[in-house]
Amino acid sequence: MLGYYPLALLTALFCISYGLSFIWIKIGKAYYASYHCLITAFTHFMIYSTVIFDRNAGFQWFLIAIIPASFLMLPNASRWHHFMFAVAVMLGMTVSEIGLHYEPLFDFPTDYRTVSIFIEGILLVITLNLAMEMSNKAIDKYRAKLTTLSQKDELTQIPNRRFFMSSIKHYAINTKQTHFILTLDLDHFKKINDQYGHATGDDALIHVANTINQIIPKGTLFARLGGEEFALLCQTDFKKHAIAIAEEIKEAIATHHLTSTEGEHFYCTASIGVAQLTQNDSLSMQLSDKALYQAKAQGRNCVVFAEHDIKEVETNEP
Repeated sequence: MLGYYPLALLTALFCISYGLSFIWIKIGKAYYASYHCLITAFTHFMIYSTVIFDRNAGFQWFLIAIIPASFLMLPNASRWHHFMFAVAVMLGMTVSEIGLHYEPLFDFPTDYRTVSIFIEGILLVITLNLAMEMSNKAIDKYRAKLTTLSQKDELTQIPNRRFFMSSIKHYAINTKQTHFILTLDLDHFKKINDQYGHATGDDALIHVANTINQIIPKGTLFARLGGEEFALLCQTDFKKHAIAIAEEIKEAIATHHLTSTEGEHFYCTASIGVAQLTQNDSLSMQLSDKALYQAKAQGRNCVVFAEHDIKEVETNEP
């Protein structure tokens, strides 16, 4: 273009290099894309301002954009990354102002300064748009990670109490389908921790969670409330079906042998309380807990359905 074919080719190569940043994004390498784009931009303006043209061309001033771009494109990076980019930019501008040699490869045509700045400005806009995209992706990924951490039990990798309680509140208000709450507590679990150690106890909780996950109906919400206590929310129209699910879970836990860190085999059992979910999710959970305590009182390793009416619970509340 305009008789500067080598320069046009060099510009095209830099455009291709910028485009490769989007390929990094497509394959899930966000940070690679960020560094690739920033280093390409730095190299681009350094070559143009120190080798191709002299300082009067003004390409060195585009280097300033790399400093804010580094914060946008690398939001989670160490402060030293941003500091190093800032230092590189300032050194680059200093070198460009001083000049590496007396004669540049091309005499910059002052008549085309506006056109040149317009072209470089377009490349700069592309770079900043990529920076914003990278920043948004990093923020979305961080938010998703925080959401997952706030809703998932770290040990068993199933939903936690917070997620379960918010879910039953949602179902109690918004669904017309019949649901039942199953509250489950492992029997004499403290003895397992005392006899075999907490590492074995943690393994037992993981195995119990996996065992339950394998047998519960599809769509059942299963969560760890804390310690050795779990809860399920099952969608079914029949009380007998809910009790049957609880019985199946109880039998699966009782017949599944566990192994200590020293290779000893042992078993654990569970007591389960069942109650129907109503629009008053808090009282429904209380009924399920009450049924669980009754199962414990009846000798453990059994299922009890909460037969009492919600109004009775409300009346007995302090």
